Amino acid sequence: MKSYGPVSVVEKFLSADGSRLDLDYSMFTEGCFCFYPINSDYIILKSDKSTRSLKLHMDTGAHFQFWTAVGGKFICFEPWYGSITSIPSKSIESSWKERPGTLHISPDEEFVHAYYVTISK
Repeated sequence: MKSYGPVSVVEKFLSADGSRLDLDYSMFTEGCFCFYPINSDYIILKSDKSTRSLKLHMDTGAHFQFWTAVGGKFICFEPWYGSITSIPSKSIESSWKERPGTLHISPDEEFVHAYYVTISK
């Protein structure tokens, strides 16, 4: 799995087998994270302090992003069709159409993406 975002932070919070990312607001001080490929059709967001969880089921999508607003009290996670900019940013990433994984469709084409969330208590 490849990550866009501060690699040293990802390495600190990612489990050795790459299956668990221990989210903490401190990891977002340098930006957000985008991973690919995701070798699963779902991502689970769960706290060690509760039995509750969110499971995001995805149809397709090669990239997956985690982000928050500076000083935010939330962490977002969502499938993406393209990568975020890396740190440090590369000139090729200044245009969406040049970023790795960007989905290109013609004006007369149609693309449908579906995902759903399961909330567990």
